Amino acid sequence: MFAATLPNREAGHDAVPACLGRGNPNGLVGLWDMYQICVEKLVQTGMALQGMQMDFAALAVPHAPLDGARRDRLINQLTRLKENCGDYGLVSTHDLVAWVVNDYTVRPHTLGELKSTVESITVVFRQELARHFFAHIDLEKAKYMKSWEVFVSDPPYGHGAAGAFPSSRRDMLHAGCCFACGFDDACVYHLMRVLEKGLGALAAVFSEPFKYENWHNVIERLESRIRKIDSSLGPDWKTQQQFYSEVACAFMFLKDAWRNHVMHGREDFDSVRAKNIYDHVCVFMRQLAEGGLAEPS
Repeated sequence: MFAATLPNREAGHDAVPACLGRGNPNGLVGLWDMYQICVEKLVQTGMALQGMQMDFAALAVPHAPLDGARRDRLINQLTRLKENCGDYGLVSTHDLVAWVVNDYTVRPHTLGELKSTVESITVVFRQELARHFFAHIDLEKAKYMKSWEVFVSDPPYGHGAAGAFPSSRRDMLHAGCCFACGFDDACVYHLMRVLEKGLGALAAVFSEPFKYENWHNVIERLESRIRKIDSSLGPDWKTQQQFYSEVACAFMFLKDAWRNHVMHGREDFDSVRAKNIYDHVCVFMRQLAEGGLAEPS
């Protein structure tokens, strides 16, 4: 498989995969970018090589010189091939094509040499391609695999939650990509990290330490603080008490139902349960944001 790293930064993101793209040596992207680029340009490269072979195989005078028009057309085609090969990490083919482009630019060649050149590039391309592995993603699951740009424009748990809990976006993106690839345990793991951002926001409201605390202990202390809410909080104190009580109760349920099991390796999750948890987390995080909870600025 073409290797790529999922995003862990939110600004200055380049749409071309780090190990596959030009001009983005340190950029990080989603697997969806990788699959789209690889498949599209892979087909383009194969068709272009096949087309060149068919064009020049029909030439009956191998010792005739390569004229300027044919040479310019060849150089343009090979330049695109070189860029495509660079995009999906076919280093040997890329370097060979780069050498050919330079060679054909600076000195004359015959039609026979041209035919041999195209055949050599094709052989190297096929050999290098055979060392890569390609994965197919089911169409229904593919919609969960998003590039960073698509995720930002249409976050699965809504713009409100994405804005209220910005540090959760990386794990929410990872969760969708893991689900699409069939890594259900990993999907649930990242979803629990998303929930952790929500619990941290609730703890911050009551100035409760959370970062290195056990979920159970934190939630119990929060419940105790919530029960003590009175009119000193404001005229809507009863509404706030009800909201915080429901949120704390939900976190305790989620901890016992999902978090402890996945974090401590107590249970395996299949795609049905992972999808159910994914949907629940999206709804819950949206509700937290709508209720006014947000990460401390």
